[in-house]
Amino acid sequence: MSRLSWYASADQKIGLIYTMLLIFVVLPAIPIQAGQVTVEYSFEYPQMTTTVIDNTTYDRIILTGAPNSGLAGQPALPARGAQILIPYGAGVSSIQIIAEDKILIGDGYRIEPVGTPFPLSANPGTLVPPKPDEAIYSSGQPFPATRYDNMGTQKFRGYEILVLKLKPTEYIPDAGELYYYPKLTVVVNTAEGGKSAPLFRGLPRDEIEVLRKIDNAETVASYSSAAKMGGDAVYDLLMIVDPTLTTFFQPLKDYHDTTGILTDMVTTDDIGSNDPESLRDYIRNRYLTDGIEYVLIGGDDDIFPAIDLYVDAWEGSEYFDTDMPGDLYYGCLDGTYNYDGDDRWGEPTDGEGGGDVDLVAEVYVGRASVGSAPEAYNFVIKTMAYLTCDDPYLNNVLMVGEHLTFGGLGEYGGYSSDELIDFSDAHGYTTYGIPSKAYNLEKLYDLTYPGNDWPASELYGAVNDGTHIINHYGHCNTSWALKLSSTDALNYFSNYDYCFIYSQGCYAGNFDGAECWAEYVTIKDDQGAFAVVMNARYGWGDWHTDGPSQRFNREFWDAGYNPAEATPEMGRANHDSKENNIYRIDESCMRWCTYQLTLFGDPTVPFKTVNALAF
Repeated sequence: MSRLSWYASADQKIGLIYTMLLIFVVLPAIPIQAGQVTVEYSFEYPQMTTTVIDNTTYDRIILTGAPNSGLAGQPALPARGAQILIPYGAGVSSIQIIAEDKILIGDGYRIEPVGTPFPLSANPGTLVPPKPDEAIYSSGQPFPATRYDNMGTQKFRGYEILVLKLKPTEYIPDAGELYYYPKLTVVVNTAEGGKSAPLFRGLPRDEIEVLRKIDNAETVASYSSAAKMGGDAVYDLLMIVDPTLTTFFQPLKDYHDTTGILTDMVTTDDIGSNDPESLRDYIRNRYLTDGIEYVLIGGDDDIFPAIDLYVDAWEGSEYFDTDMPGDLYYGCLDGTYNYDGDDRWGEPTDGEGGGDVDLVAEVYVGRASVGSAPEAYNFVIKTMAYLTCDDPYLNNVLMVGEHLTFGGLGEYGGYSSDELIDFSDAHGYTTYGIPSKAYNLEKLYDLTYPGNDWPASELYGAVNDGTHIINHYGHCNTSWALKLSSTDALNYFSNYDYCFIYSQGCYAGNFDGAECWAEYVTIKDDQGAFAVVMNARYGWGDWHTDGPSQRFNREFWDAGYNPAEATPEMGRANHDSKENNIYRIDESCMRWCTYQLTLFGDPTVPFKTVNALAF
C-alpha cells in the first residue's frame, strides 16, 4: 500500500478510529481525576450450554467478547483483554476494579475444565482429555479470586499501554454457583514518574496506529508534550541483505519506490556486524532517524541469525525450547530481551525493569530466507509477480484440513478451518475470516473426503491450476507439509501463479536448522509460494477447536478482513495476530506461538482484493 493512499487523509482516519472506539468501548462514566484513568467495560448476559468430555457432561459458559480461558484443570471461564494507554510521563501506582451488579446465573453447574494443549505432531496415544483440578472443583472459595490479572505494560512507539485480563464471572465450585458482572470499571491510579519515551517519534502514522490498539482514545492527547526522539518519515521499508545479493534485491527495491513504499537497502557492510544485537540496534536507529515501519531480512539464519529465545509451553512442562528463533525480536524494539543477563533470552521477566519482554512491534518484519543468488532471484521474481498480478486465479482459495486422530472436534482440521471462513463467534470471541462471497473458496478436508484421506495430488493439482491462498491445519515437520515432502513440493509444483500458505503445523518453518519446508516452497525454485507463515517449532492443538495455534490463525485473517482493523499487509497481519493475544500470554503455549510464527515473505505485501473489502 502506498504511503499516499494510506496517509493522505490522516485527520479523517484518526476521526474514524475515534468513532470505532466509541462504538466498542464505553468511555468513562466516572469523572476522570488528576492522576487517574478510568475505563468502563460492559458484558452481555452469558449463555449456557453443555459439552461432553470423556463421557462426562460439563456446563459451558459463553460470553460474547470474552473467550473462555485459564490453565489446564481450571474451570474454563470468560476473560477479555483491556489495553489502557497510560498518560505521558506517568507510571501505574495502583489498579482498582469496580465490579457492579453481581448477578446469579444459577447453581449446580459443573463448568468444563481447561484442557492441556498438545503438539499437532504428538502421538495420539499420549493425549488425555481435559480433566478438572479437584483441589479447585471441591473448593467453596470463589474462582477466580480477583476480577483481573495485570499482564504488565507494553510500549508501542513510545506510547505506554497497560494490558489487563478482565474476568467478568465468578464460580463457587462446590455449590456450582455461577455469577457474572455486567460491568467492570477499571480505575488506574497514576503517579508522575518522570518517565521518558525514547522510541516516541511523534509521527501522525504512529498516532493512527496506537488508536487502533487502546480503549481510552482521549489519553492520546497527553503525548503532545512528549519530546520527539526521531526524525521525519523518510522511508517505509528497510531491506537488509548480504552484500553479494544486492543486485538480486534491487528490482524489488525499485518497484517499491515507484509504488509509494519508499525503500532503503543496506548490507552487513553498513551495519558492521550480523549478530542479532547489532542488527536490532541498527533497526532501532533507522526506526528513529528515518521513520521506517517495515523490515525485510534478506538472508537465512546463516547470514542473519535469529535470536535464540527461551520458552516453555507451560510452567513445569516437558515441552520447552532454549533456542526458539524469534524474528519478533527485530520488530519489538524496547528493552534488551535479557534483563537478568543470563543465557536465557526472552523469559517473561526479561523486559525493562524485570517486566515482560516487548511484544508490541514498532516495525513489522518478514524474512527472505535466502542463502544464494538463485534463491534471492526466486524470492524477488515471485514477490514481484504477485505484486503486479491481476489474474483470475486470485479469486481461488483452498482451505485444507487433515485428520489428526486426537479425538474431540480437534481431531479433524476441517472443523477448525471452518472458523476461518466469513465470520466466527466460536469460543466467545469474534473474528472475520476469508470471505466466501469475495473468493471462489474450496475445501479439501479429510473430514469430508471419501475414505477420510485426501491424496497429495489434490493439493498440488489445485496449486498448479492456480490457487491464491491456502490455509492448512494438519501434520507437518521440517521437511513435510500438506502431505508433501520438501522434494515433492519441488517436483510437483509447476505453477507460475504463486500462492500464499498459512499452516498451523509443526516445524515447517524451522529456518534455524536444516533447510525447512517453508524455505523450499518460497526460495528453492521459481514455482510454489511467494510467501508463507509457518511455525518454527510445534503447532498446538486442543481437544476442541480452540487450540493455541488456532487463535493466532483466526486473528491473522481477522487483521486483513475485519473492516475495523484493515491491516492487509502480511507483516502487519502476522504481528496483529500476536498482539491480539497478549492478554493471554500467560496461558499454555501462547508465548510459544507468539515467538515462533514467522513470515517468510515481504512484510509490505498486501493480500490482493483485500483493500477493496477492508477499506
